[in-house]
Amino acid sequence: MEIIYIGPDDLNIIIEEIMGLVYADEPPADYVSEREAIDNYFSLIDRVSSDDYYPDIYKKASILYINLITEHVAFFSNGNKRMAMLCRKHLLTQQLHCVQRVEASVHGTDSSRNVREEQNQDYV
Repeated sequence: MEIIYIGPDDLNIIIEEIMGLVYADEPPADYVSEREAIDNYFSLIDRVSSDDYYPDIYKKASILYINLITEHVAFFSNGNKRMAMLCRKHLLTQQLHCVQRVEASVHGTDSSRNVREEQNQDYV
């Protein structure tokens, strides 16, 4: 099955989710204004997606997470760990939806609807 990667629209969703979090001692990062960091981020996505060394979605999600936190290229001035956690979550959730849609089409059911409804509760 083909892996669905995080695109620009997905990144906007992730940034909106991060901006909605409550911060105790620091303001949230201004991801949108950091154009170079966004370009570096998508370069990382390209490297992870084309790397056969990490063949499955779990390894790709893990290496994405690790690189966002520890890579020497500066991604964002603040909030790299938050970005890494939510990108990993989004990548795995997106893949889960894809698998469920395929299973639903094979079995003639809409099992993906229940998962979407459960996840929408997270955002309410």
